[in-house]
Amino acid sequence: MVQAQQALLETYLSDSTKLYEDWYKSINQPEEDSETVPYGFLPSKGEIKERFDNWFNEKEAFLRQKICQEWDYPSKRAKYQTKQLLIIGLVTDGLATAFLIPTQTLSTATILVLDGYLERLCPEEK
Repeated sequence: MVQAQQALLETYLSDSTKLYEDWYKSINQPEEDSETVPYGFLPSKGEIKERFDNWFNEKEAFLRQKICQEWDYPSKRAKYQTKQLLIIGLVTDGLATAFLIPTQTLSTATILVLDGYLERLCPEEK
């Protein structure tokens, strides 16, 4: 992971509002999101979190394929000792080709890890 992305990850880990705002800006493209409002207005963090949840529900099958099957997160689960290392692994290996916008890849991976979406995608078998 390049130094600029590492610094951005540190920012995301300490500032969840910036994390969600950057994710929102990265998907705020008319071809990506038909609900886009073409103004400089940013919704509240709660509204963006709701949008992420809706986005996740729409992309869940795709993400499950990329992360759980192709990247095989279930077999790697114990390998990552910190959330930061897991995010780096997910960005560099699991989602590297899934998204064209680097900020979207990093912000998406960070939200997936921090907010429990990753475990929802690939639940641990008991």
